[in-house]
Amino acid sequence: MVGEPYVNRRNIAAPSAVPFPKTAPPLEKGRDFAMSSTVDKIKGLGNEAAGNVKQGIGKATDNEKLQAEGKAQELKGEAQKTVGDAKDAVKDGADAVKRKL
Repeated sequence: MVGEPYVNRRNIAAPSAVPFPKTAPPLEKGRDFAMSSTVDKIKGLGNEAAGNVKQGIGKATDNEKLQAEGKAQELKGEAQKTVGDAKDAVKDGADAVKRKL
């Protein structure tokens, strides 16, 4: 029928028939969708802990591959914590500049 959205056999509207907003809603002021520094630090701690456990199990079972995976995961965790610390430093620097303005 004219003006009616296309409906397939299962009576499910085609994607083109679903209304979609023409513009995205505005972002909240100061809202960033990137991972926060706290999340980076927590994930880093988790990866470090998991890496240490893997290394310990690898040593106990004489599994060099598991030891290497554990070391890699530990290093990944350390890097994540460093990223979190860097984000904190940048935010603190930006806040200091804002206070001076």
